[in-house]
Amino acid sequence: MHGQPRFYIDGTYAQSAGGTVGAQISVWVWDGMTARPQIARAYALMVDQSASTRVEGDLLMVQQKKFFRTFFSCGMCEERQADWNVWLIPEGVQDLEEESLVRNSMQRMNSFMAGFITSPLLT
Repeated sequence: MHGQPRFYIDGTYAQSAGGTVGAQISVWVWDGMTARPQIARAYALMVDQSASTRVEGDLLMVQQKKFFRTFFSCGMCEERQADWNVWLIPEGVQDLEEESLVRNSMQRMNSFMAGFITSPLLT
């Protein structure tokens, strides 16, 4: 894989309505004869979200729409954005997992609400 060209394919699924769409990205290596997949992932995005898939240095960053743990989900909202990061190294690729772009205050609120819902006052 050293010195072999790589490319990615990032596509969305066709759908007739809705602001949240499904997508899939894959990273491939070209050995001169054949393209071989290195990694692939399906994800959701909002059609007008502010950021998209990008390469920054040796990182492939895929911005995706995740969902808050609530009773309501907004199809036309960005909701909880997260980057899926893939490190593009000479030996191939390495999945660096997701990085939430929402501040920890949402995590604290979710913890608070979980504690409230399971509190002894409700039993």
